[in-house]
Amino acid sequence: MSSASSAARPLALASLGALVVSLDSAVNIAFPAISGEFGIGPAMIKWVVITYVLTSAVGSLASGWLGDRAGHRRVFLAGLWLSAFAFTLVGSVRAYGVFLLVRVIQGAGSGLVYGTAPALVTLSVPASARGRGLGLLNLGMALGFAVGPAVGGVLVEKFGWRWIYLFRVPLAVLLAVGAAVWLRPARTSERSFQEPVWRALTPLVLMAALLALLSNLAVFAVWLLVPYYLVDILHESPGLGGLIFLLTPLGTAVAAPLSGWGADRLGTRGLVVTGLAVESAGLFLVSRFDAGSHAWAVALALSLVGLGQGIFTVPNMNLVMRELPRQGLAGGMMLTMRTVGVLLGVSVASLVFDWRQRVTASFMIAFRDTFLASTGICLVALLVSLIPMRSTRRRR
Repeated sequence: MSSASSAARPLALASLGALVVSLDSAVNIAFPAISGEFGIGPAMIKWVVITYVLTSAVGSLASGWLGDRAGHRRVFLAGLWLSAFAFTLVGSVRAYGVFLLVRVIQGAGSGLVYGTAPALVTLSVPASARGRGLGLLNLGMALGFAVGPAVGGVLVEKFGWRWIYLFRVPLAVLLAVGAAVWLRPARTSERSFQEPVWRALTPLVLMAALLALLSNLAVFAVWLLVPYYLVDILHESPGLGGLIFLLTPLGTAVAAPLSGWGADRLGTRGLVVTGLAVESAGLFLVSRFDAGSHAWAVALALSLVGLGQGIFTVPNMNLVMRELPRQGLAGGMMLTMRTVGVLLGVSVASLVFDWRQRVTASFMIAFRDTFLASTGICLVALLVSLIPMRSTRRRR
């Protein structure tokens, strides 16, 4: 019981914590309701995303570093309590500016959770099982992203948009209590602080960070444009369209634990390359969609995008966690690069789409060109991943 349960508890708590904060994907479905209440248009609603994502990105990196110094348990707990506080505050918000301030607080809380969760996993499992542990952590995140819009849609319709936050208050509180009871203090060995941070950032680590950024930058066009394609072009019902759209995050959820298992047995390099190749293929197939595309072809392409991301993400993160002795810094950096990729993806995909739609006056041409650009970005990542590069550290 002792050794297995001492590893299982941090793994379960870290994965569930990541799932709860990842349920923020529910906010997308609430955009129309939020716009209506505060009297704002689409141009202003983007700040709901930007304030949260920016704060979360900075918080992930800072919390990883802080966790190495002060203890990952403390920082993780602080993130859960801060998230619960932010979820509660939304219930009393009456002005858009105040709501954005609450989103900043929420982003800080999620950053504390995201930045310490990978270290909680890798410091509690044997090195030989690190890939499987990170796979389950990424499974939690992917399930949160997948389930969020479905749960959010029901809550907005039945109770109002504030409940996409309020329903998570008891979840965050229960997890915080569980973490306080079951998590033992764990810190990175003092030996890991003997080396300056800049020297720990080897070419292999920097390459993996760049790949995480590019992969997430490329895939965000799916989240931004595919819902419009399914409803406005294919004329699917919102229910069926939502189920088809969820194949991308579900593909990631399915692939994450499997690729973690594979990373422990086969190594990371081949899986990183394979994942980026599958993601590129899926994005290219999406760029071939037209008004007559069959639902099964759409489902296949979206599934490939998600599977590719799931195959790529876990071994790429595992590589960095293996290379960097400071587990908090390593996990925080990878979650930050993923978040920055999403933030850049919002900007790049919307800029390319708006530009092409203005020039061509056609949704489908702009849609296809945006996904061709996304495919190109993912192919750049694939080419970078093929650059020969060896680890400078002994396998731990």
